Amino acid sequence: MSSNAAMIRLQRSMQLLLPANTLRGIVSFYAIIHLTRAEAAMALQEFARVLQPGGFLLLAFHGGEGEIHSSEWFGQPVAIDVTLFEGEEMEQYARQAGLCDVEVVERPPYAFEYQSRRLYLSARVIPRFLS
Repeated sequence: MSSNAAMIRLQRSMQLLLPANTLRGIVSFYAIIHLTRAEAAMALQEFARVLQPGGFLLLAFHGGEGEIHSSEWFGQPVAIDVTLFEGEEMEQYARQAGLCDVEVVERPPYAFEYQSRRLYLSARVIPRFLS
């Protein structure tokens, strides 16, 4: 695989099977909502561990407080548990993980979506400069 090729892997976000400083970026859209608050904080620590200095994290999650359980999805029986996060809460987790330049953007839901706020976090690992 060339050094410019994208690496796509599905792994447990709290225990990535990668060495430290491996990835240039991580995109995690709505995966973190399936974790508890404590697990989400651990996942951001793990993301920071595997990102290279200057590497970026893009994270999407549902905004709100508490948890939601659903037993139906598009007319089909399911068992889905979702944790809602406030932007300030996720920003705190990111900063505690050692990420910098943390920004959170929020938008309202579209009519066809589940009616929760959508939040998008961008952050990066503090770059190390050569002396």
